Amino acid sequence: MIHANERVAEVRKQRSVELQEIFANAGVSYPPNAMFLRAFKDEQELELWVPKLADDGQASPWIKVHTWKVTGRSGGPGPKRREGDYQVPEGVYVIDRYNPNSNFHLSLGLNYPNASDKVRSDPRLPGSDIFIHGGSATVGCLPLGDDGVELLFLTALDAKTNGAAPVRVHIFPFRMEPGSFAEWTRKYAIHAEFWTELLPVYQEFEKSKIPPRVNVTSEGAYQLASEQVK
Repeated sequence: MIHANERVAEVRKQRSVELQEIFANAGVSYPPNAMFLRAFKDEQELELWVPKLADDGQASPWIKVHTWKVTGRSGGPGPKRREGDYQVPEGVYVIDRYNPNSNFHLSLGLNYPNASDKVRSDPRLPGSDIFIHGGSATVGCLPLGDDGVELLFLTALDAKTNGAAPVRVHIFPFRMEPGSFAEWTRKYAIHAEFWTELLPVYQEFEKSKIPPRVNVTSEGAYQLASEQVK
């Protein structure tokens, strides 16, 4: 049992009050029954968002609870496409495993390669074992430092226990605002087509503050669930 793990138990003892305060200051209860993460590679930031129901019980814009600084950088702009390319993935992922005994203190595994990556990445060696973890060393992962990953790990674990679906994680190369998007796609034209797929995903959340559902076409392209998928 992860909850009974000695390292997790010690972290909970030391950080649970701080975690409760972070959520209280954001005006939401702990533990959440759902959570959503957004990462920005250039800005080296990871955001935590949780839902807050309106008075009528209907879905309302989600609340940003916390932002962590990503403590290390690996690779450059653009998606991960093969083992050993040092790239941090870009796209739409979920947390699919919890490792309380990580060599990097605590870690949360992403489902890389996902359905899109399996179509577009090296068919033999796409790479694997992409984590959000402690420390600052990284080869394609998102390190948050030990302090940062402790808070995130506990939140994700407690949300899971509280019935939350697998945590969705959207990873973008940069904050895709109009001026930045034009500049980046001009400078890194090789990635422009792929980033154009991610742009509606970014824009939809910016507009609604509700995490959008995203599908993957047979060609591996990302599409908002409201769009027709081939």
